[in-house]
Amino acid sequence: MCLPAYSLSRVVIHFSLMELVLYGGMFLGSAAILYLSGEWVVRGLMHLSRHLGIREFVVAFFVMAAAASLPNLFVGLTSALSGVPELSLGDIFGNNLVAMTLAVAAGVLFSRRGSIETRGRTIHTSMLFAAAAAMLPVLLIADGELSRFDGVILMGLFLIYIYWLLGMSDRFSRTYKQSK
Repeated sequence: MCLPAYSLSRVVIHFSLMELVLYGGMFLGSAAILYLSGEWVVRGLMHLSRHLGIREFVVAFFVMAAAASLPNLFVGLTSALSGVPELSLGDIFGNNLVAMTLAVAAGVLFSRRGSIETRGRTIHTSMLFAAAAAMLPVLLIADGELSRFDGVILMGLFLIYIYWLLGMSDRFSRTYKQSK
């Protein structure tokens, strides 16, 4: 028994029921591996931040954000070199939409406390900065294109944030309660 064909661009794909079950199982298995990997990464980041005496937010920013952004960076480079830089724009806006809505919502909904603690100037300022950084490309594209000059502005904004984040040692320090 074949299921209906789906047309993607000019490619027509036919799925049998067995293939659908196989691919569905592969998807669920991959999702389980991602979940377990995520738990391992979270435990590792917590251990690293406690060992170094650095706030979890700062460790997450440098380690997780850099690792999570690498695929987007390579999509951007590859799409630009292939003459289709619009793919990078769609990738970034889509990724940010998911991260700022679904990922944050999942963190809150599945948190043991039922909330995410946002006390502290570093987190508040970083959230405002993230909102401004998310809006800046929208403002820069108002003239109908993102130019190299716009790219320099965006890169400068990132460097300013890094300088600010690294600028004061109190953003790194944290007192951890001794576990009994």
